[in-house]
Amino acid sequence: MRRNKSFILLSVSLTGKSLWDFSNSSQKSKIRRKKIKNKIRIEKQLALISEELNKAFNAQIKEELDSGYLYLGMSIWLKEHNFENLANWYWIQAKEEFEHAEKFWKYIIETGGTVELLELKKPKSDWKSVEEILKAGLAHEQYITNKITELWKLAEKLKELQPRSLLQWFINEQIEEEANATALIEIHAAYKNDMLFDHHVHREDD
Repeated sequence: MRRNKSFILLSVSLTGKSLWDFSNSSQKSKIRRKKIKNKIRIEKQLALISEELNKAFNAQIKEELDSGYLYLGMSIWLKEHNFENLANWYWIQAKEEFEHAEKFWKYIIETGGTVELLELKKPKSDWKSVEEILKAGLAHEQYITNKITELWKLAEKLKELQPRSLLQWFINEQIEEEANATALIEIHAAYKNDMLFDHHVHREDD
């Protein structure tokens, strides 16, 4: 037993540290961990976004990214069927949705919240016609409008004033999105030929 103890002491001495050093180091490590936990708790207390709204904004990030995926799928189908201008229209639309998601995750970070990326939904790909895509686009924008409205109501309920300007921007954006989607359907109805309709659809990146 004494030889084993000597071996342990020898092993410790070879590291250049005494048993006291190891004990002291362990104590310092515990203190550091405690300080980190306290810092995280304080940061949460100082956050300008509540946990409930933070969670709702994370869910909206998913909605915006899902929207981008949906429009990307539409763009690909249109491209495969030689509707070049419409394919470009929905590709630009897809990129806009990714930018919308960016607005939410940047806001969460700036207000001391935590960004959590949720699993995305596989978008529909078996489209049957241009008309089906146009109508699905409008229906989806109406769905997103409802989601933004719910966020506004939640912020009001929680008495959080900070996100008002952000949400007001999205409310205005949705008015434009629904108007554009409606206009596409109305213009399409005036044409009897999808290719001719595609020829008259033009859109450029902002």
